[in-house]
Amino acid sequence: MNIRDIESFIREEGMLKEGDIVVAGISGGADSVCLLHVLSSLKEVIGYDIHAVHVNHMIRGAEADRDEEFVKKLGEKLGVEVSAFHIDIPRIAEETGMSCEEAGRKERYDAFAEVAAELEKSTGRRVRIAVAHNKDDMVETVIFNMARGTSLKGLAGIRPVRENIIRPLLFAGRDEIENYLEELGESWVTDSTNLEDDYTRNRIRHVIIPALKDINQGAVDHIYSAARDTADVYAGIERKAAEYLDSFTTATVQDDKVTGISVPIIPFELLSDAEQSEAVLAAMERLAGKRKDITRKHIDMVLDITRGSSGRSVHLPYDITARRTGDILILEVRGSDELTGMEGSFKQEIFELRGETHFTKNKYTEIVDYDKIRGILRVRKPETGDSIVINDKGGRKKLSKLFTDLKVDRVMRENWPVVVDDRDVIWVPGLRLSEAYKLDKSSTTAIRLEYILEGGNPDE
Repeated sequence: MNIRDIESFIREEGMLKEGDIVVAGISGGADSVCLLHVLSSLKEVIGYDIHAVHVNHMIRGAEADRDEEFVKKLGEKLGVEVSAFHIDIPRIAEETGMSCEEAGRKERYDAFAEVAAELEKSTGRRVRIAVAHNKDDMVETVIFNMARGTSLKGLAGIRPVRENIIRPLLFAGRDEIENYLEELGESWVTDSTNLEDDYTRNRIRHVIIPALKDINQGAVDHIYSAARDTADVYAGIERKAAEYLDSFTTATVQDDKVTGISVPIIPFELLSDAEQSEAVLAAMERLAGKRKDITRKHIDMVLDITRGSSGRSVHLPYDITARRTGDILILEVRGSDELTGMEGSFKQEIFELRGETHFTKNKYTEIVDYDKIRGILRVRKPETGDSIVINDKGGRKKLSKLFTDLKVDRVMRENWPVVVDDRDVIWVPGLRLSEAYKLDKSSTTAIRLEYILEGGNPDE
């Protein structure tokens, strides 16, 4: 790897042009240090300005402070202004139920976007956000996507350019990057958590990829090349799916937001399997505004409906439901993430389980196995005959008996919220969660349900 290779990659992918401002995410690790050096070397050649951003995650104490100081000194040496953010990732992870890894990524990109928006507003110039993903990161992402279930989009891995985010080092391997820095005589810092195997991506990095290299030393290069080829193929499928959606589907719009999409089955059946999958994924993205948390499993659930009889329905991420009526597939948003309840409101969040332990601290929040939900999730008042599963053998208790045992006021019972799906009672907020919907060792996807009382929930 040399500076000419990097310049060629930047130009070929249309990453930067004269007059741009680059917001560079710099952690202090080898990849990001190389990124800042490369951007500095090409600054006058291409004609852009640089602003670096460092996020102190407040996870590793003195080590995190060391990284921040290192990045600031590197910025001074290269003549690059550095903005440092202090964000309490452990607290955010605990409050949201996300892993520290997931919360850290979200907050980093939010910080980059904040600085980029400020610069764009103050200068009127185009701003690009540069991150230091490399070839090894690309391969790790492909393996991770394959393991959790993915479409061709996931097999294509990381894109060199996505909206205003660019990855100038994506073509280079981690070893090449470290060799480049050693030739410059430049040091970097090492995040100790990257040496642990506790996180999913680190297990791929330190266990799976070395095993693949034992099979073939060129495994990383081969997977990277296959991903780039897949990206080219996927681009054609993406275009065909978009053309189908634009030509044949009908959208329902409310308050400038797409709330429903009607898909005629007959022309849909003429698409290839890959094009059908992409069309479903794109339709769900139009409803949700994002693709995160939509997996191969969810796409297959929708495709099963298109190939089955009328009247079937499934519940999907972001409160989307899919159902078939005659020869029409209907995808629609059933309300928002806030569901109206009695004397309060509900919030829900769907997320993938990645080996972490999830628990709740109060009786007004529960985490449920998402895959055990059947049909549409909704909130209603108690009905005559309602019962809830109370043990792992399927034993039940009527809600009327539950209210009596827990000494719930008779007047309050009539309006007590009950969370149900098309099959059963899932949760009686503040009182009981059905044993039938609890997480177990086989759970892969969860949904967090929170009931918010009028006036706020009491501290526990």
